[in-house]
Amino acid sequence: MLGTFVASFLFLVAFFGLPVAQPQSSIQRPNASNAVHLSRATGQLKNEIVALERKLWDADVSGGPYQDLIAADFVGIKHGLRFDAQDDALAGKEYKLRSYTMSDERVRLIRTDVALLTYRVNWTGTFAGTELPERPFYVASIWVNQAGHWKNTFYAETQPDFATETYQRLTKGVPKHH
Repeated sequence: MLGTFVASFLFLVAFFGLPVAQPQSSIQRPNASNAVHLSRATGQLKNEIVALERKLWDADVSGGPYQDLIAADFVGIKHGLRFDAQDDALAGKEYKLRSYTMSDERVRLIRTDVALLTYRVNWTGTFAGTELPERPFYVASIWVNQAGHWKNTFYAETQPDFATETYQRLTKGVPKHH
């Protein structure tokens, strides 16, 4: 099932594309001369990307700000709908997350400035007054280095559809079609 999710996710990336923060000529692409550099950076980069993702979750627990970690062109796939950064910020106000745990974190470097993070999460809390399902789900998250700062540009989860009606109410019920 995770394989199908990842394949679907990569199709979405191919179809919608990724924002490019640097001019085309300055993008470092993997080749024989920089492949060793990429493999050495993976351990440190994994820790950095996982720490940034945890900051997003920690902000959900504390109710603190996280918009400095979200790209302006952010896209989220949740509960069968697509959301942008503004939609996600509105919905974030409805979360009262008590705790979370992340496990099975995997970071794949797509390019030197693009990282794909997948992991499993468990959580407790409420959304719009409804208790969150206490069963694990998987997340895929794309981070892009924009002008020297890693920004979350894409987030998708396999969470069961428990909040679609609330999300639609918050976004006036109009799914985004681009």
